[in-house]
Amino acid sequence: MPTQQLTAHFTLDEMIQSQTAARMGISNVPNADELTEVKATADLLERIRDRLSGKPILISSGFRNSASIRQWAVRAAARISLAAPPTSSVPASATPCRFARR
Repeated sequence: MPTQQLTAHFTLDEMIQSQTAARMGISNVPNADELTEVKATADLLERIRDRLSGKPILISSGFRNSASIRQWAVRAAARISLAAPPTSSVPASATPCRFARR
């Protein structure tokens, strides 16, 4: 399947690449609503790149779906010496900021 070009310099593949998702066997493909947000993020990054005189920007995590975010939140809690809750106790709507405020 050909790579979907989101902007002149950013592709969907690089925006959805996630080491956590790959390691955990999680599909990190955005749904239709999320794809709209990924495209908006790529547009913003394109404008930032233009302001940087066209210098490349390395994307390490342009998008994470809710399953990836839950895994990230659990692992982050464990890293900062909090009792990491079981994955099932992290709500599907959790984002890193919402999880941290719990």
